[in-house]
Amino acid sequence: MPPVQRSIAATCGCAIAACAALLHAEPTAYDVDGSATHVEYVARAFGVIAQRGRFADVRGSIALDRKAERGIVDFEIDARSIDSGWDLRDAFLRGTSMLDAQRHPAIRFHSARLVFASGALSRIDVRGHGGMSLADFWTSQGPYTYLGIAVAGFPNLFIVQAPGSPSAATNFVAALEQHVEWIGDCIAHLRANGYRTIEALPDAQTEWMDHTTSLVAPTVLNHPTCNSWYNGGNVPGKKRMYMGYTAGIPEYRRRCEEIAAGGYVGFKLA
Repeated sequence: MPPVQRSIAATCGCAIAACAALLHAEPTAYDVDGSATHVEYVARAFGVIAQRGRFADVRGSIALDRKAERGIVDFEIDARSIDSGWDLRDAFLRGTSMLDAQRHPAIRFHSARLVFASGALSRIDVRGHGGMSLADFWTSQGPYTYLGIAVAGFPNLFIVQAPGSPSAATNFVAALEQHVEWIGDCIAHLRANGYRTIEALPDAQTEWMDHTTSLVAPTVLNHPTCNSWYNGGNVPGKKRMYMGYTAGIPEYRRRCEEIAAGGYVGFKLA
């Protein structure tokens, strides 16, 4: 398989794994709705140019076992359905120098090792200051984070797509990419300036969560009768709190860049 196809398959796998955390059902299979599904890609060059596009022809299935918190994924993408927004470029991408779609029309992704995000995270014993457990903290206080990336009291812990981030409230893969890039830049900043620890400040965390919850305060997602996984209402006894950031990726990206440009405002660096 050409490198571009391997990259696309890996990206598709990230999106599917993320979706597993959102589906709660008895062991069953789901067929992909080809009329409402597409796979997006980002091709980068020289660390500056980012060309985005999509594959329109996608088919497959996801089999989920809720009890075992496992699943099986089978996806197939028609390489000939690539759409970069420019016919001339599409012809080049389908050609032998790139996808070689004539000889390799199908990009396939199969995995029998799908693990629910909720199950995987609950089995990691993350501990912060004083031996505090992240699981216990989130159970008692609610899923508090700063930017959906860090948690006060847990230094040097970066979480991708945590509560308080756009995650499932937007394009998951695009939000995932932004998180990974921001965290990578942050780590590079720490190393370049001789810092060994970074930790979210409690006041900044509280302010951020107040902001995210205020965005949905007037909506049905905040209503007592709304028992959704979005607010934890689907789990009896779980602290109710809307867990997504709904102002969109552009605004979220702007705020994250502003915080980084200010020397990582809301974080303690040491």
